[in-house]
Amino acid sequence: MMTFNIRYGTAQDGENHWRHRKDLVAATISESAPHVLAIQEGLGFQMDYLAAKCPGYQALGQHRNGGKKGEFSGLLVAEARLHVVDWGQFWLSPTPQAVASKGWDAALPRTAVWARLRERCAAGEEDDFIVLGTHFDHRGVLAREESARLIVRRMDEVRRIRRMEGEPSSAGVQGKPLPVVLMGDFNSRPGTVPMAVLEQAGYLNAVPLFHSDSSNGGTFHRFDGYHTGGMIDSIWCSRSWQPSAARILRPRRDGRSASDHDPVYAEWRSAPRVPRDG
Repeated sequence: MMTFNIRYGTAQDGENHWRHRKDLVAATISESAPHVLAIQEGLGFQMDYLAAKCPGYQALGQHRNGGKKGEFSGLLVAEARLHVVDWGQFWLSPTPQAVASKGWDAALPRTAVWARLRERCAAGEEDDFIVLGTHFDHRGVLAREESARLIVRRMDEVRRIRRMEGEPSSAGVQGKPLPVVLMGDFNSRPGTVPMAVLEQAGYLNAVPLFHSDSSNGGTFHRFDGYHTGGMIDSIWCSRSWQPSAARILRPRRDGRSASDHDPVYAEWRSAPRVPRDG
């Protein structure tokens, strides 16, 4: 799985404009070949370009202003590998089902997209797992904190499997919780309140599990390519399903970075089978 803030294609970035780096963004995705990709700052024409260059992904989620308006911060799921059992979207606000709603002190509407996924070779729902992609607000301190709390609550609601084979989801019967992976640009460094909310809810930050050197852990570098900026892009997992590897990728070509953020990548073995209550 991978999370990647690809930077708005309309930003006035001079030599780092989208037209100069779009091939490297596509190559980074193609070479990494994630089965699930969380994208941030993808505008419509950028997503169309990536769909043509990196085929085989099912896009989940509206852009943050509804339809294809504004930023896409949803999920791309590899159709050949994973079956989408269910999925949903909510906005990071006190009215999460209101499209384009802006929450608390946020500067912009923000959204989260989740999917319940199953490997196509898996036996059934006990092999399912949940993935969520999001992009927290860059200005709203309260918005980032409340967004983290909202995501924890929502994931608690959607992560429980049904006890009986064929039981309709509307029955509300709860069983063992499914593993969850949270990915995105959280605009929050480790140790801040929003990240503490995830930790207290039982989530683990994947990269520090394998790389304890915080001086090499930055993801946001403003195209300068340094490694010591803020680690604001991250992948989090529930304790029941820890990754087998995780790292920050550093895509560079001819001295140019693919984006002003570096992507984060993690690998898992097949989802653990969740025992049924009986």
